[in-house]
Amino acid sequence: MSIDVSLIVVSFGDPEVLFNSLGRSNEHLKRADSLGYEIIIIDNFSSEEYRTAIVDRLKNYRDESTRFILNTKNLGFGASCNIGAREAKGKFLWFINPDAWIEDLSGIKSLLAFAEQ
Repeated sequence: MSIDVSLIVVSFGDPEVLFNSLGRSNEHLKRADSLGYEIIIIDNFSSEEYRTAIVDRLKNYRDESTRFILNTKNLGFGASCNIGAREAKGKFLWFINPDAWIEDLSGIKSLLAFAEQ
């Protein structure tokens, strides 16, 4: 399936917030049989404690539609968004905060239909 939308998340901080939102988004997105998507998460070099927690959680997180990029330093929000955009394979990019999640797929489908026109 082709990738319609790349969801790009720049994370800096609490991994519990990130993984909670990621889990909720994946739960809804997996039900969208006609929507090709990927999620790209860029950790913008969180504190050592948070970064260790993120790396530990990644060992148990296996999802073919999700990719993680661990920056080696804090490049700032804009630069990290650009990293995600360069890695994206979707026709459209959607930047989403780490404490937000996708719940209502009709909004995405409407936006994609409008953008296609």
